Amino acid sequence: PPWTKTLCRKWEGRHKENMIRFGQKIKFACLAFLLIEARAVGDEPKLGFYPALTEDGQPADNVISSIEAKADRVVWWDIKERFDLGLGGITDGVRSPIKLSYEEIREFLKDEKHKGLIVVRFDKSVMWNENEVILERAGKVVKQMTAVGYLRVVILGAHAVGVHYIADTDLEPREAER
Repeated sequence: PPWTKTLCRKWEGRHKENMIRFGQKIKFACLAFLLIEARAVGDEPKLGFYPALTEDGQPADNVISSIEAKADRVVWWDIKERFDLGLGGITDGVRSPIKLSYEEIREFLKDEKHKGLIVVRFDKSVMWNENEVILERAGKVVKQMTAVGYLRVVILGAHAVGVHYIADTDLEPREAER
């Protein structure tokens, strides 16, 4: 009957409009996803040196400080392979570290509740060594921290005018183990 042709044309018209709108929504969602992914890849930090100040003398706002701010725990490590958990007192702005061996803190770290990210800061006495020695020690610390259950380990090195980003198990897990 003639009325079915009219009804079918109306339905086809609405259906086409809906499909076009749906297609536009899919395109927008895909584009948004790609932009977010591209930004995330572009924002991924690289191992290396990050200065504390910009060229004009202003404090640098770098990714290292944001990583450290997200840490469940920040510890310091010295040339004698002792850890400072930050438990010592502060007198007149000067920290008094309590240094402990890995064996002394292993059970404490195993019992920690939050183990998403630990940042280990190598002090200057470690950083005065050759790069191979620093990477070897970073690998040792990464193994220790993953053995007690930390999911991500970041190793930073002290420097007078910035910080060395030495290892990060999220970026290059094999390099940190070498």
